[in-house]
Amino acid sequence: MISVNTGVKELDALLHNKLSKAREKNINVELTCNSKIKIHPRFIVDLIALMANALDNAINACIALESHEKRILKVVLDSDPLDYYFYLANTCPQKFLEHLFCDEEQKFFQKPVKGQGLSIIRRIVKRFGGVAEWNTNDGFVELTLEIPRIRLEGSV
Repeated sequence: MISVNTGVKELDALLHNKLSKAREKNINVELTCNSKIKIHPRFIVDLIALMANALDNAINACIALESHEKRILKVVLDSDPLDYYFYLANTCPQKFLEHLFCDEEQKFFQKPVKGQGLSIIRRIVKRFGGVAEWNTNDGFVELTLEIPRIRLEGSV
């Protein structure tokens, strides 16, 4: 069983559900929550949509690996005085990496294969004045989302 306590009950439920399903699919799940999240109620749906799309993308990429031993999903929630950070790293087949390309700003985007997950992530992060960065590192696809605390907490 996965224990989750982010400070946002809706996010706790989402993480518990998605990460439990990932484990059922033989994905080695690592969750680290270094910070409690404070959020204005009007932004909860946006945060859930953001994280649901990010988790779905990561889980689907892991499932595509034939070797169960290589299926890994890491999720880290953290913050500093200015920002919240949501970090996801997952393994995936080499063919998935071939569907990633780099634009002129050196940010990774998926070619249109199916779904709107990445565009939803970019749109929500932009609405909050945050940053979404994709990277590949040592067999992992990494997604780092940086959201200003003042925006998510509704102070602005």
